Amino acid sequence: MGQDAPTTFLDGAIVWYRPTLGRGMVRLTGGRQFAVARVEGVTEIVPYLRVRVTLEEDGGRTVAVIYQLENGAREILEPPAPPPKKKRAAPRKKKAGAAAPRKKKAPAKKKAAGKAAKLKPKADGSLPVGMSVRHETFGQGFVVVSSPTVARVKFEVDERSVRVPDLSPLE
Repeated sequence: MGQDAPTTFLDGAIVWYRPTLGRGMVRLTGGRQFAVARVEGVTEIVPYLRVRVTLEEDGGRTVAVIYQLENGAREILEPPAPPPKKKRAAPRKKKAGAAAPRKKKAPAKKKAAGKAAKLKPKADGSLPVGMSVRHETFGQGFVVVSSPTVARVKFEVDERSVRVPDLSPLE
């Protein structure tokens, strides 16, 4: 602000201020917030302290300069109430004459016990999920997921990623 321009003071309140850093935030009564550039004549700054504010341009952004109230009084404002929680909308009731409910799909047929299908490596070299495999170091396990080069295998102790060529399929 220039020396000749009259100073316009706005009302605001401190949101937060860190004196060790010289940084803070002030909220004007209209709700807009600005970074604190400097403090003039105010000691012991606390949250919700009512102050007078002037705005300045600093490197392309608007910042605030904080001053004490005209009579030097200290006034602490009430913290703003938290925003109201949004209520969930009640489920909509079905209108009379609405379409008939959809039929549920029939459960998939289970394979008979003792008749496990033989799993073979796929054409691209990846292993099918659930295939029993053996690794020289980690022992026996089954495939959780696989690509042509790497498979995630659940062994007796833990789950590991191993190279597909290092696995041998079990029957």
